[in-house]
Amino acid sequence: MRVYHFTEEPYPDAWDKDAPPGFIPAAGAARMVKQTGTMTFMSHDLYTKDGRNLGAFSKADLQCTIDGGLMFTGTPDDVFEQMVDFYETVGGFGHFLMMAQAGTMNYADTAENLSLFAREVLPRLVDYARSREKALGMPARAVV
Repeated sequence: MRVYHFTEEPYPDAWDKDAPPGFIPAAGAARMVKQTGTMTFMSHDLYTKDGRNLGAFSKADLQCTIDGGLMFTGTPDDVFEQMVDFYETVGGFGHFLMMAQAGTMNYADTAENLSLFAREVLPRLVDYARSREKALGMPARAVV
């Protein structure tokens, strides 16, 4: 993944701490274009956890997005294993955000997938995270 570091100072007007997540104000966008020549985020390359370059995100197939940790798919057991692998790779989760609807998925399919995740994957993932944190001597946290 490409990480942009903006070196021009100051930039108090560029990043509003109260802006919604993902919002890029005009000053920050202009700085990005000036430093990188583009505002195209889709040009990022995907990498496996061992550093193998999978190519451009915009050209990624399903397996590349799974290998790159961007998508979890399959049976509840598959998804759980993929998420545990990702959890271990990134050092655990502080927060986990999930996009469960995309493309042409209708309401019924989205609701069914969310329900299946909540019923079959999430409880196991919470138990796993709690056991790992306990093994590392971390204090117990509330999970909502």
